[in-house]
Amino acid sequence: MEKYLHKLLRIYPDRRSADAACFTLQRAGFERAQIAELRPGDEHLDTKVEPEPDEVERDIVRDLLAGAALGLLGGAALTAALEIYLPDLFAVYWWLGPAAIIVYGIAVGSTVGALFGLNLPEGWLSAIARDDVDRGTYGLVFHARNLGELDRAQGLLGNRSAIGGWRY
Repeated sequence: MEKYLHKLLRIYPDRRSADAACFTLQRAGFERAQIAELRPGDEHLDTKVEPEPDEVERDIVRDLLAGAALGLLGGAALTAALEIYLPDLFAVYWWLGPAAIIVYGIAVGSTVGALFGLNLPEGWLSAIARDDVDRGTYGLVFHARNLGELDRAQGLLGNRSAIGGWRY
C-alpha cells in the first residue's frame, strides 16, 4: 500500500456491507494488498488509511529545493527590478540589500515548497475514518496506483450501501 498515492474511503453501516465491497473490488481484479478493511477497535486504522509512502522524504526534499530555486529567481528578479526603478536604494551597501532580498526569497520559497511536499491534508482522511469507525461503523480504504484505478473502483462501489465516502 505504501506505493499507492490515491485513496478511496467508504464507510458502511455494518461488516457485511464492507465485506461485500471488498469482495466486489477483488472480483474486479484489484489486488488484496490495495484494500484495507477498517473495523471498530482497530489499533492500526491510521496506517491502513494513510501508510507513509517510501517517496515522502524524497518528495519533501524535491519540493523544498524547487521552492528554494523559485524563491532565488523571485528574489533576483525583485532585486533587478528595484535596481532599475530605485537605483539609490542600494547605493550605500550595494551587496546587503540584494543579498537580503534573495535570502528572503529562498526562505519563503523553501517553506512553501516543503509544505507542499508534506501534503498536510492527508492526515484529515485518517481522522474522518477514525471518527466514523469509533462510532461502530465499518470502513474500506482502496489504495489506487493511479487516477484511472481510483475512478474504476469508485464506479464499481458507487454509493451502494455506503453511508459516507471520500476520495483523495
